[in-house]
Amino acid sequence: MRRGQISSYDIFIAFIGFILIFSFLGFIWNQNFFNAIEKMRIIEKQLMANQAVDVLIKSSGTPGNWETDPSSVEVIGLASKKNVLSQRKLEEFEQLDYAVAREKLKIGPYDFQLELKTGNATEDKTIGLTPPATTAVIVLRRNSIYKGADSNVFFKLFET
Repeated sequence: MRRGQISSYDIFIAFIGFILIFSFLGFIWNQNFFNAIEKMRIIEKQLMANQAVDVLIKSSGTPGNWETDPSSVEVIGLASKKNVLSQRKLEEFEQLDYAVAREKLKIGPYDFQLELKTGNATEDKTIGLTPPATTAVIVLRRNSIYKGADSNVFFKLFET
């Protein structure tokens, strides 16, 4: 073979190398793309859960006396004061239809469960759906006061 000439074997090797490199780069890009989308979904769920639990624990809702007429509720809030839960509002929240509560919490397509842990098992409350064991769940904990005693509110957000 003379200098400066390319054989078909050289072209074949270069083509295979190009295909391998291109395939590898495509695979890496694809993996990063799907990882980024999954991370964005997790961040979205965390933001929705944070907003929902903060409104529940820190505000009285809209209107502020919605517990007297639950059909008038626009935004559910369980607080009589910041981080102090109203027994009446919590009782009315328990009685709300789940679909209505979910809509008023503005959590989109996700489901929720709220647990109130008071240290007294007879006072503890669970409102909402139980998350499936196979589902990723965002769990947020907030300190609060219920009936004059320290309590913890656990808010779970998940997909069913």
